[in-house]
Amino acid sequence: MFAPSKAPKAAKPKVVKVSGCATKGVPDFCVVMKGPKGASYNVTAAVPAVPVGKRIRLQGTATDKVSPCGGTVLDGVKWAATKGKCPK
Repeated sequence: MFAPSKAPKAAKPKVVKVSGCATKGVPDFCVVMKGPKGASYNVTAAVPAVPVGKRIRLQGTATDKVSPCGGTVLDGVKWAATKGKCPK
């Protein structure tokens, strides 16, 4: 007889924290943030919308969702404006 196997533990969602300037992506409706080590985060679905061209800090949960915008899609995005200017 086999003992019932335990279900594997679900991986803990990865919380991402990024500071910087959001930019328009491709296609034009996409909004992305660059992270450390060249990472790209898709924040298009954030509510309220992440402002393009304003310096912010944000936090969201990384997902495995696929998007035409590319990058890692973040859910549950919360953001706040910070001091500083974005490059033109």
